[in-house]
Amino acid sequence: EREGNCNVPRKYRTDDGYLLGSWLGNQRLRKEDMPTDRRERLEALPGWQWNEKDAAWESWYHLLCEFLKQHGHSFVPAKYVTEDGQKLGNWVASQRALENEMSQDRRLKLEGLSGWVWDVISEFWKQGFRQLKAYSDREGNCLVPANFVTEDGYRLGTSVQSQRYQREKLPPNQKERLETLAGWFWDVIAEKWETGFRHLCEFVESEGHCKVPKKHLASGYRVGQWLQVQRSTWSSLAPDRKDRLRELAGWSDPA
Repeated sequence: EREGNCNVPRKYRTDDGYLLGSWLGNQRLRKEDMPTDRRERLEALPGWQWNEKDAAWESWYHLLCEFLKQHGHSFVPAKYVTEDGQKLGNWVASQRALENEMSQDRRLKLEGLSGWVWDVISEFWKQGFRQLKAYSDREGNCLVPANFVTEDGYRLGTSVQSQRYQREKLPPNQKERLETLAGWFWDVIAEKWETGFRHLCEFVESEGHCKVPKKHLASGYRVGQWLQVQRSTWSSLAPDRKDRLRELAGWSDPA
């Protein structure tokens, strides 16, 4: 009546010292020898299970439902432990590993929970992609600082670095989705160069020349400083970058 189920832990004892967990275990063992009226009274209780393993599963499921009530989703962190020491994160991970061996009714019960996913790695990737898309839509690029954290605490900078580092290991569909984002580059150094070049092009279009003052800022970007770096490293600059700079109105190669 208090808990809404009969998932009594094996070692559970009541406030007055009664070993209810042990008593319950004995009832299950005596099922075949038990009078019909007692069996019927037990079976009439909410959540009654004769099989101890089924009862244990229901007990864990109940904890998962409690987690859902508290957090609004069932995406339990792997190391999550309940207040009374139950390793719920481990249990949830084991359920995912047993997906193909699980009974249909258990699968349906889990899938009916808000936020439940079988492939947690894929879900983590989707979460990161959603955060990056929001950033890209807002900023117009994917130049996420390495230490950038979203308002809801997601470490987007670290996530983006990880995607670039794992480029060769990512599934084709994930790579394609990243490449559809505004301002996405796999090579972050190339991405930063493109940002500087874009600001320089905007200056040239506005002023008609490439003589950018050293301290000139464009929307907070130090385009004058960027241009000085290109001139000072001209000898080592990639040929295609030199060609693109030479196409700008008023450009002259460094002496």
